[in-house]
Amino acid sequence: MSEQRSEQKCYADSMASLGLQGQSPFFNANHHPQLALAHVTSVPPFVKDFDAALLAHRTFKKQALANPSTHEVRIRDDLDRRDSTGLIFGMQHAPEKMTWTRMSALQRAGLKVMALACGDGSAEYGSNFRSEGGLTTRGRKLIEWMDACGMILDLSRANERTSCNALDFISDEKLSIPLMTSHSGCYSVCPHPRNLTDEIIGGIHFFGGYVGIPLITSFLTWKGDEYLEAFGQHVACAIRMCGHSTATVGVGSGCSHVDMTMAEAEKHFSNMTKSGCSVLPKEYFPDRPPKLIEHGGHLFEVLRGELRSLEFTKFPEHVLHGLLGGNFKSFLRRSLPRRA
Repeated sequence: MSEQRSEQKCYADSMASLGLQGQSPFFNANHHPQLALAHVTSVPPFVKDFDAALLAHRTFKKQALANPSTHEVRIRDDLDRRDSTGLIFGMQHAPEKMTWTRMSALQRAGLKVMALACGDGSAEYGSNFRSEGGLTTRGRKLIEWMDACGMILDLSRANERTSCNALDFISDEKLSIPLMTSHSGCYSVCPHPRNLTDEIIGGIHFFGGYVGIPLITSFLTWKGDEYLEAFGQHVACAIRMCGHSTATVGVGSGCSHVDMTMAEAEKHFSNMTKSGCSVLPKEYFPDRPPKLIEHGGHLFEVLRGELRSLEFTKFPEHVLHGLLGGNFKSFLRRSLPRRA
C-alpha cells in the first residue's frame, strides 16, 4: 500500500477536473486524491466580465482549498509537499477589456495560467479553433502583461494562426513567458480542430514548454471505443515532434478525478449547460459525460497500464514517470517563482 501511495504522488494533470470547469469542486466520501499536482479551471469559460471572473476565481479557490487534501501551488517550494494535492489555478480564456492593473490583480489572487482564445468565438486577443483570425494587437499586449506577471500562457483552444503568431511574437520580442497546451492532442493523429499541428508542438518544445495530451475522446480518435490506445498514439506522436525528447509531453486529461455516478455526472453537466456555457457542443463532445468520468480516481493507474501494454509506448520506467507527472512538475519548477 505504501509503495502504491508513493507512486500515486508522482501523478500530475495539466487539465484536471474536481467536478466541472469553474464550478464548485465536487467532493464525496470516496474521494482520495491520487494526484500530486493538478491544474484546474477556477473561472467558467463563459464569464467574460473581469469583476465577475475575479469573484468566481476567489470563490472556487476558497472552496477547493477548504478540502484538507489540497493545497495551493504558487511558488516552487509548493511543488514538494507530499501530504496533499497541489492545485494550480488557471483560466481557459481571458476576461474582456484586460489592463495591466487587472492582470496584476488576477496574479495576486493566485491565478497562474491563462489562455488567449475563448471557446465561444470571441476574438479580442486571438481566435479559437473554430475561427480563422490570428493574434490581435490586444493579444500581444496581453502576452506582455502575462510575461511581466510571471504567468503561464496556455495555447489550448487557440487556432493554428493565433498560436503561430504568439510563438513568433514571443521569439521576436525575446519574452520569457512559460508556454503550454494544457489539453490538446496531435492533429496528424486525429484532425480535430482543437488539436495541434506538428509545427506548434515543435515550437512549444523549442521554448521549453509543455504539451498535455487529453483523454477527451473526440480529440483522440473517431473510434470512441479505442480512445485509450489512441491516447498512446498521441503521446508517441508528440514525442516525435519534440525531436524524440520525452521531457515536453504529459497528461492533460480534461477528465474528472472524482468518483461519481452517471446520474451525478449528468446532473452536473446539465447544470453547466444551463448556466450559459456554450463551449461544449455535442458535435465536439458527443460522449460527455460518460468518458470523462469513466475511471474517476483510478485514471492514472489505467493510463500507466495502457502505456505499458502498447507496443509503441513501452517506455522505460523513468520515461513513464515523466509522462504521468514528472514532466509537468519539472515544467512548473522552471515556470514558477522561487518566492512569493
